[in-house]
Amino acid sequence: MTTSSFTTDSSRHHVSPGKNLEYAIRPQGGTALLELNGVLSSGWAGSLASALTLQDISIIRGSAVKTSALKWSAQFEIKPCTARPESLASLDVPSIFNTSANYKSAPAISLKDYHLEVSSRHGGSLYARIVGADKIGFLVGILRQLSYFSLFPVEMKLETEGLTASDHFWLKRIGNVQPTSEDIANIQESLFGLLAA
Repeated sequence: MTTSSFTTDSSRHHVSPGKNLEYAIRPQGGTALLELNGVLSSGWAGSLASALTLQDISIIRGSAVKTSALKWSAQFEIKPCTARPESLASLDVPSIFNTSANYKSAPAISLKDYHLEVSSRHGGSLYARIVGADKIGFLVGILRQLSYFSLFPVEMKLETEGLTASDHFWLKRIGNVQPTSEDIANIQESLFGLLAA
């Protein structure tokens, strides 16, 4: 895919015409801020999380919100665990979103707590707060569980506090459909099974 790019204040800004996606990678010492704005498919978060996991890159914190039927605005603070921080500037973002999520990259995850409730946000969604032992791939592990029930974020807020990941999701089914009571029961059972003994 052909992209155009320019550099400002040590940041790399890109425009990907074929995907109507703008993104920037802004170095911040040992981390970088990855910013996304534009068209992304429903499974984009899984594609990003699994690609970063396979490259041993951790998501420290972040947020994303669906701003229209196809468009998103997102930013993630990312940190390489083995490579030098400068390597983040060459992250091939377009290829990440041209690849389906590789959920085989997800590690086993252990939850400390979770909470589910019906929310009025986004025209009716399922809110999920999920807390667990942080590790590379924690997010892709959560997204894998949600995808089993065809639930995808329309908004998410990710935070790492010490060794604990505390993530918030507002979920809907494909097609902007509100989750059913059966969906809620299924994800409740799935998350309960991940609680640490």
